Amino acid sequence: MKFVTAFSLFLAIQSVSSLPIALQNSESEPVKKFLRLNTYKAAASSSAKRLVRRQNEDATQTLDNTDDQAYYIDLEIGSNKQKVTAQLDTGSSDFFVFGSTEANCGDASKADCSTYGKFDASSSTTFKNLTGVTLDASYGSGAGAEGYVGSDDIDLDGTIVSNVTFGVTTSADTVAPLIGVGYQSLSSMRYNNSQYKNDGFPFALADAGVINIPSYSISLMDHDETDEVNSTVTFGAYDTTRFVGSLYKMPIPHQEGKSTNRIGTILNGISITSGDSSNETLKWIAKGSQFVQLDTGSSLSNMPVDAYDYIGKTYFGSQDSSSTYHGSCDSIKNHTLYFNFLGMAYPVPLTTLTSTYNGDDSQCQFDAVPSYSGTMCILGDNFLKNVYLVVDLKNNEVALGSSVGVDNAATASPNFVEIIGSIPNAVNAPNFDSAWTYNNTDTLSLVDGLN
Repeated sequence: MKFVTAFSLFLAIQSVSSLPIALQNSESEPVKKFLRLNTYKAAASSSAKRLVRRQNEDATQTLDNTDDQAYYIDLEIGSNKQKVTAQLDTGSSDFFVFGSTEANCGDASKADCSTYGKFDASSSTTFKNLTGVTLDASYGSGAGAEGYVGSDDIDLDGTIVSNVTFGVTTSADTVAPLIGVGYQSLSSMRYNNSQYKNDGFPFALADAGVINIPSYSISLMDHDETDEVNSTVTFGAYDTTRFVGSLYKMPIPHQEGKSTNRIGTILNGISITSGDSSNETLKWIAKGSQFVQLDTGSSLSNMPVDAYDYIGKTYFGSQDSSSTYHGSCDSIKNHTLYFNFLGMAYPVPLTTLTSTYNGDDSQCQFDAVPSYSGTMCILGDNFLKNVYLVVDLKNNEVALGSSVGVDNAATASPNFVEIIGSIPNAVNAPNFDSAWTYNNTDTLSLVDGLN
């Protein structure tokens, strides 16, 4: 099986005992259970169809980008250790790989089997088919995946998790396989025309005793595959060297009248600074209350339409026939956006939400998408690389810290904090108690005087 180096991932497990996964500082200290994976991001081909959130009652916005980037991890599945690569996605619970009979394997714009591998269930003696359970995934871009469902052993550099449920595609239009780490209610598996809520990967790790509770932390770095600093996902723990200051804890709210099903929290405002660090001025752009999904499965981010248009017109200046805002890169380099979640603000340099416009390195385009009332607002990879994200699926909570960035992370030795009953040492955000539910029509509005 051939894998392309630029797309391959380096897998590192911190383990010094014979238990499923463990870290021991000395013989007298208790074993800490967690699993850390180092990942690299890779760019999809310009012809590839982007994997985006499935359509639902929220009329999710499509986040397409021909310069796409995503984050992947490597896995070995089955008795014969078949190698596959899957995209890490906090926005779903789907876990599927390309099957040996995948109809679109010859078309890399649909199912890039030569890069991400395929799984032959018939050659694994430990594979168990779940009779009557099917994979039927549908995504907002029109892409999807169909196939059958079974369970098998997943080998992570010697750490084996038994009987993990996943789909095996027979017809996919998603470019890469997927490993979803979201809520079980997002499952695309079906049984007798009803949803089959499989465990999902974090829940499977907790059930197997690899981690204490279904939880993980994510550090996305803005780098390419030549850099020494890895983006990481750590199941069951977080790393204090990947963020600065404190972690602030926030509820994962649920829509009124529905159960919690998407990882995110409440955004209360967006502001912007201009000038150098010694003479910065802060200006509010929008205030209000809006649920935002935190989604590694989306490369770009979207924001309330009024804030999007104001930033585009004011700081980029030009808009082309495809409605893309663009302008001189020099004009935006001294501006930093602040996203305020429940009283805690996180800096996002405006340059991190841009890419080169029309191949001209002096011109930058605004890599955001407008979100309208009644549609879901998604903060994807270009936002998440500015923060450190901790997710506790058991207690329906997230915690955020400001990312240290590549330069600082390169010099730090990891310091892991195990997640046992909740996210330890995280401070409640100032408005923590006000955000357990949300209304889907809530949004942010421009502050008075802006237009």
